Amino acid sequence: MATPDHQEQTARPRVAMLIPKSGQSQVLTPASMAHLHQFADIIGGDLEGPELKTNLDSLLADADVALTGWGAPVLTEAALSKATRLRLIAHSAGSVKRLIPASVYERGITVCHASNIIAEAVSEYTILVMLLGLRRVNEM
Repeated sequence: MATPDHQEQTARPRVAMLIPKSGQSQVLTPASMAHLHQFADIIGGDLEGPELKTNLDSLLADADVALTGWGAPVLTEAALSKATRLRLIAHSAGSVKRLIPASVYERGITVCHASNIIAEAVSEYTILVMLLGLRRVNEM
């Protein structure tokens, strides 16, 4: 018979999907979503922005991981105080400054983001917009 510790270690992680349903396809391919479903239970994956904000406390209370991105609600101190299981916040975009309070790090929660992965595309886009501005495309 398995010990409670063993059961806890082998349970599937619960991932709070805090990216609004309408924006998930912008950062997650169907293959990556299928892979995520293979090893984790997704909670909140069918919610939009206002619903995510309203249900944030309960989503975080049940989550081991929070997957965030554009449109994700700000993780408030109140919501994080209920997130006793939370061990990882994985942000699918760049800066997490607007999203999490500094106390997250004091709670021992690991935070990662995708800024290194998207930096080249952001740089290219910035140059593109600058060139479009120089050519006054918006006026044509």
